[in-house]
Amino acid sequence: MLEPSLTRAEERLSSLLKWWVFIFTAALVVFILYPDKLISSIEALGSRLGWKFGTVEAKGERFWLVLAASLMVVLIASAWRASRNLVSNIFYAKIIIISKAVSSLGFLYLLIFKEHAFAYLLAALVDGLIFLITLLAYRSALASRV
Repeated sequence: MLEPSLTRAEERLSSLLKWWVFIFTAALVVFILYPDKLISSIEALGSRLGWKFGTVEAKGERFWLVLAASLMVVLIASAWRASRNLVSNIFYAKIIIISKAVSSLGFLYLLIFKEHAFAYLLAALVDGLIFLITLLAYRSALASRV
């Protein structure tokens, strides 16, 4: 089925979603192949930047890695699906928006109430930016059709 002509805002959202496919796929590969190296690299970066608080507890990480990987696959599929036919599949962008809102708030909770680990701060910032950028592009795309 041919997709109707996209508005400029829809084209921007579609392009953004294509980037998310690439970025989420790369992140998934790193999460799976180098989970310990990733955490230690983030902790080292925090140390170099002067972060003097806690570190991430590594126990049980492999168990949660499977769940994180499955979510990343859902995000990849959602971004890919929406970017392929945005007008018909724009609701897939909501999956990314909701997921990144929840993860950002979760990381902020851990940072504030559990452990002042740099990894939690960085994750909250990264996922928060993904949430905000995608939400703004999504709203702009919806408004462009009105």
